[in-house]
Amino acid sequence: MGRLYKNLEIFKIGYEIAINIYDITKDFPNHEIPVLTNQMRRGAISIPSNIAEGSTRYSSKEFLMFLTYSYGSAKELSVQLSVAKDVGYVSQIIYDDISMKLDKFQAMIYKFMRDLEKKTPYTFYKKFKSEINT
Repeated sequence: MGRLYKNLEIFKIGYEIAINIYDITKDFPNHEIPVLTNQMRRGAISIPSNIAEGSTRYSSKEFLMFLTYSYGSAKELSVQLSVAKDVGYVSQIIYDDISMKLDKFQAMIYKFMRDLEKKTPYTFYKKFKSEINT
């Protein structure tokens, strides 16, 4: 489809979140590098990466699949950020700032996915819903 992903607001916010997470996790304890640090970084970079990759796909259905991955990564990152705060690696102020960005991103991508789904004749979501209801 060749969408210009860099122009999408969801990409811009997702990219900003990734940069913020890299900055935050650089101060995590060394023993967390193979665990929480890497997991948070992988999840954060997955958010804009899946938007970019999905934008290159031929159909809206395929793009939706990658948007779903991005949305899922944001949800996972929300949990990991909470853990980082609760174990004392992230201050309440930083947590609140990143959580607000994640919440905004999740709301925006959810709306973007629903709008795209309405324009897509037959999607994975509609098929999935019909399989559950039978």
